[in-house]
Amino acid sequence: MYLTRQLQRKLVVAALFLLVILLFLQWLVPAAGLHFAKKWYSEQGTNYELFIKDWTFSPWRGLIELKGVHFEFAEQIAAFDKLSLNIAMLELPKRNLVVERAHFDGLKLSITQTKQGIEALGLSSAMLQTTQEGTTPDKQNDQAAVETQQASTPWTFSLKDIQLKNHLIAFSQSNLDLTLEVSHLSVAGDDPLNVIDINSALLVHALQSKEPLIGLDETLQVEVNGTIQQLVDSPTLNMDLILTNMNLANPWLPNAGFKRLTLSSVKLSQAQQDINQLSIDDIFIEDKLLSLKHYRAQDIVLNKNSLTTGVHQWDGLNTRLELDQHGGLAQLNLGSADVSSEGEGSEHAQIKDNTQQSAQQNAKVSTDEKHNDDESTFKISVAEIKQNNQFPSSIQVVSPHVNPKLNLDITVNKLVVAKLNNQQEPMQLMLEAKTDDYSEIKLAANITTRDQINGDVQLNVDQFDLVSLNGYVAQTLGYHVEQGQLNLKTNINIDKGKLSGDADIFLRNSTLVPEDQATMDRISKQISMPIETALSLIKDDDNNMQMNIPIKGDVNAPDFGIDDLITQLTQKALTSATLHYVKQAIFPYGLLVSVADYVGEELFSISLTPIAMDQDELDEEQKKYLLKVVSLMQEKDSLQLRVCAQVDADTKDENWHDEALEKANKIKRYLVDQDETLSSRVSLCQPMLGNAAQIMLGF
Repeated sequence: MYLTRQLQRKLVVAALFLLVILLFLQWLVPAAGLHFAKKWYSEQGTNYELFIKDWTFSPWRGLIELKGVHFEFAEQIAAFDKLSLNIAMLELPKRNLVVERAHFDGLKLSITQTKQGIEALGLSSAMLQTTQEGTTPDKQNDQAAVETQQASTPWTFSLKDIQLKNHLIAFSQSNLDLTLEVSHLSVAGDDPLNVIDINSALLVHALQSKEPLIGLDETLQVEVNGTIQQLVDSPTLNMDLILTNMNLANPWLPNAGFKRLTLSSVKLSQAQQDINQLSIDDIFIEDKLLSLKHYRAQDIVLNKNSLTTGVHQWDGLNTRLELDQHGGLAQLNLGSADVSSEGEGSEHAQIKDNTQQSAQQNAKVSTDEKHNDDESTFKISVAEIKQNNQFPSSIQVVSPHVNPKLNLDITVNKLVVAKLNNQQEPMQLMLEAKTDDYSEIKLAANITTRDQINGDVQLNVDQFDLVSLNGYVAQTLGYHVEQGQLNLKTNINIDKGKLSGDADIFLRNSTLVPEDQATMDRISKQISMPIETALSLIKDDDNNMQMNIPIKGDVNAPDFGIDDLITQLTQKALTSATLHYVKQAIFPYGLLVSVADYVGEELFSISLTPIAMDQDELDEEQKKYLLKVVSLMQEKDSLQLRVCAQVDADTKDENWHDEALEKANKIKRYLVDQDETLSSRVSLCQPMLGNAAQIMLGF
């Protein structure tokens, strides 16, 4: 009994001693390891120090935890708040390193990439490589022996749960500077080799590339959520991606970006990439170049053989196109080169013609080869690109390089491009647009572009006000349009790149005044008669011009038949038989102010009482007056009314032209509201300066 009690005491003492030893080792081993780490880091450079505020090591729970760690080096600091690892201790004897959980919080780190390698924490990859190469041959042999001995039972590694929070990482290289904040990043999976779940939210605070010189103007938010499957054998990524507040800045070009981009149900594998839906909101290019409220694309599939997509749709498009003196986009510096002389122009045209002939010959030789190689051709197919018709697009075209300045607003009511592809299937195009309340522009086309262009195009323009194009009319003909509406019907067939068709042109109630004598002389020489004579031959008694021009030639160099136009001119005659009848018909309505034939600078042949424009809206007396004009035009359906705004030259402001044109348009709008059939018979004139602010009316 005595021995038994004595043995019990010894066992208790031994157990306590063993426990103390284990507790001592639990503290001593990690403490020694941390001491070695601090000592090693301090030896890597002058004033290098490693500080650890607190640490925990629990072999029973497999827990390793470091808190308040920061590195001081070269007058810089890197730190993290907490690193916590949970290791499955029972798996270690089986040579399995299983990290159940790894949580890493509050990292602040700068990384630099140089020609020598990666630098971080004051250490470089080149420095670490030198340290490894400094190992003695004996140690290398011993290490190789150990590795050979353990090769038969290699270690396995798996990491089931990674949680990163509040990391701030700065990365720099010769061409890129990046500041990235990891708000949270979660990578988890019970079977990491088969399925890994990813959930993340990142902030890109700064991104600047030096070539090309482009960067972010505000913080970009990135969210990625998804899974990675079959990581080793056949990795597949399934995810949703959201980018918010993309604003790219460049010192030479306007800022561009979008408010939000969403990629939904993305599937990426080695064989194919699928995106169920792409959605972009509030796309913009500054300087009023572009704004787009929404853009959507569906069913995007990319593989090594093809790119196919479903329907693309947008709404809320507003864009401003400024043309330079060459007709290119001024904002993007896309102007064409000047042709300094007629000789150079002819030589350039000859070179272009030779180039086209060579290209056509090469295309003909290689056509059979292309057809034989159809299977290897990368195929592109887009089901449809269209505008949401509930939200028309607005396009403003301006140019300060013509006189008067161009300021044309185009409203696109419908735009559809169907079956866009690089195969033989015809592409379909439908466009409906307008430039004011009354004009209509319709374009329809069926085109194939594989090998050679084939198809047909129809363009119809109705009640287009030519006054808005005065600057370009002056460049082309040497005249300004005081008034006039364009009606155009064009039918073109394209067969192997060759054009055949015609254009019916009708200028309603048009009045042209000389502007550029040099241009007029050049056009007169081209058509072999004075341009004044040509215009007088084309006009009918109602001041309308009508002609038919054939269209032929190559798609890259169309030929609008001048010879045919000259033939038409010689068949016209100048007449004015009905003017006297019209004058007599006006007297009973009490509207006539003066009667005079159109001579020189005289604006009207028959002038009516002008309307004062010192107020924005029509008063009752003015409305009664306009009702008489409506009655007259309903009775005499051949009358063409001109509405011309005059602005007081002494009181005008910088926007006088646009404001006057709008007031004249209000008169037309009121007349058309009374009788829609008058729309095509009422035209607006070019606003002018005078000694009073008024709207002048006349036939």
